[in-house]
Amino acid sequence: MQTISTENASANFSLSSTIKNLHYPVRFLSLDTWSSAVPQYDGHWPYKQVCFQFSIHIMSAPAPCGSLEHFYFIEEKINTQQKEFLESLLNFAGKEGSIVVHNSSFVKYHLQELKKNFPTLVKEINSLQLRIIELNQPFQKDFVLEEILETDLKQEKLFKTFPVVHNQSILEHSSAAAAWFNLRNEVDKEKIAHVRKLLREYCEKSSLALAKVIQHYTKASV
Repeated sequence: MQTISTENASANFSLSSTIKNLHYPVRFLSLDTWSSAVPQYDGHWPYKQVCFQFSIHIMSAPAPCGSLEHFYFIEEKINTQQKEFLESLLNFAGKEGSIVVHNSSFVKYHLQELKKNFPTLVKEINSLQLRIIELNQPFQKDFVLEEILETDLKQEKLFKTFPVVHNQSILEHSSAAAAWFNLRNEVDKEKIAHVRKLLREYCEKSSLALAKVIQHYTKASV
């Protein structure tokens, strides 16, 4: 495992502990939200964040043996209910296994908000929350080099805001939220399909980055 300074020992220990505590199949979750300065629905407030898409990669077993599957959901249109979002999330999250996220506070906050709208699903949401593991802490001080990844992902600094690239990709949360929100009045079907494709690629890359880090360090520890 590469190190940058003596502080790495702490980060490496934290990451090793995280890996040892994973329960398979492991799910790597990323979700995105939109917001508006002007409330769009009754019950909203300025800049209220509303979930509209998620990406989940599922690792069946520790690397190098485990396969990696991908599942994805994006709303058909801006709405306030999020019922289909939540039902799809619970379905793909399954009943067992760890759920790895970049920012657990962000994810858990939105799950708490969904509980208010769907009280009949509180038990299922609580169960999901208990399985969440955050992978942010070991990387907060740039302990890990991008070069650990052997894919095109190594060109990005993981677990930080991705930059916007060449108008061909959506690679930061604010750009994704704006792109989604701006579709509400779009009528060009080709443009709608293109933006939705970019949104999917952005969200998929985020959950894949989490999976690739775990894959790399699991292989390194074998």
